[in-house]
Amino acid sequence: MAIVKDIGTQITDEDIIQMGKGINPNVGITRVRRFNRKMIINNGTVFTKTTTSVIILEGTELPKYFELFNNKIELQLYIPPVMQCNKCLRYGHVQVHCRGKFRCYKCGEYYEDEKACDGEARCIYCNLPHYATNNVLNTLGTLKYGKLWHTITYR
Repeated sequence: MAIVKDIGTQITDEDIIQMGKGINPNVGITRVRRFNRKMIINNGTVFTKTTTSVIILEGTELPKYFELFNNKIELQLYIPPVMQCNKCLRYGHVQVHCRGKFRCYKCGEYYEDEKACDGEARCIYCNLPHYATNNVLNTLGTLKYGKLWHTITYR
């Protein structure tokens, strides 16, 4: 997956798939997803298209550039945001798809009711005094899944 910037909003995703090609002719584009910007206008939410898109390419190597309408555009590696479940506090899925038990984000204990306790903050991964849902966990590195990454970044 790669990020492509500065593509006009009048160019559709289908245009990018059909007309875009890698510098290597064997690399094709399989899917495109344009980023949207959330704007609140008159107490209503409106999503507007941006000039940045994520493209999925065939193959395993990311080319440095690709061509769109005879323009050479630089590609950047796309690393998707980390997903952390708000129910079981594990990484890699979200609460809607969770089959685990509810775990308090403050103390890390399992509870039947889905309410946070009044206990001290205690991370389930490293036992340091911070929440397991701390935003620092999601911004420190690129490989953010699992206990090993968490332990390395907090020690």
